[in-house]
Amino acid sequence: MVTNPKEKLKVAVIGTGGVGGYFGGLLAQAGHDVTFIARGAHLQAIKENGLRVESQLDGTFTVPGNATDNTAELESQDLVLFAVKMYHNSDALSHLPPLIGPETVVLTLQNGIDNCDILAEAVGEAHVMIGSAYMEGRISKPGVVTQGGPGIAAFGEMKVGISRRGENLLQEFQEAGWRVNLHENMPGMLWKKFAYIAGSAAVCAAANCV
Repeated sequence: MVTNPKEKLKVAVIGTGGVGGYFGGLLAQAGHDVTFIARGAHLQAIKENGLRVESQLDGTFTVPGNATDNTAELESQDLVLFAVKMYHNSDALSHLPPLIGPETVVLTLQNGIDNCDILAEAVGEAHVMIGSAYMEGRISKPGVVTQGGPGIAAFGEMKVGISRRGENLLQEFQEAGWRVNLHENMPGMLWKKFAYIAGSAAVCAAANCV
């Protein structure tokens, strides 16, 4: 894994939507070996033209089209960004086994408070780190993801404390242009975000906002 924070990482992004595409795209732009897991027209467009990221914060850029819908084609990874919608968890979990080596980190960047537990049951708690993204993002058309809003991420271990691997990943993320913080109590941060979403989503639904 990330014993040397200057090394090139092997990264798989499961869920190449707004969140996974944006943060994975920044890692690819920084020179890391990133493979995007996608499907359908989105997958085909990435393979043919690369992944285009249109960001309010970072401008527009295109990264190489390393993409597949079959993780059995890949080696074990240093880092897996797990960024699917929660209702796709069961399908997405099937992509994980070929990607997991002894020191692979699986970082969830999902809403919700129990995704880390689902991942821990699938691959082992030692592999899992908790993340949360604060941004607006979507697939605007096949092969193109759009980022708006703060574009901030936070991450940390499943248990309270700061780890060496977390510090090394923080350096890699920051050098790739992530706006990111490493938190000592990431489970607590998830509950704060959950409370915020619970209130704001109700207001947004009542107001019929997008």
